[in-house]
Amino acid sequence: MPVKSANCFGHSTEVFDTVIPHSIRAAECSAEGKSIFAYDPKGKVAQAYNALTKEVIQHEKQRQKHRAEIGR
Repeated sequence: MPVKSANCFGHSTEVFDTVIPHSIRAAECSAEGKSIFAYDPKGKVAQAYNALTKEVIQHEKQRQKHRAEIGR
């Protein structure tokens, strides 16, 4: 999917590698007004959101490191 996103939005748009899967459990938790972490913490959707969180944090660390190197 990243190739399609880059083709649609251009190469300056950030696209992450983590894919959040479709899940009935995700729809159920939304209907109950709960987060996926409260409703199904060990499920594939919660695991995917955890992976995305880690990916975003890693990306931000790299971005900050790059900015620090430019500022020298």
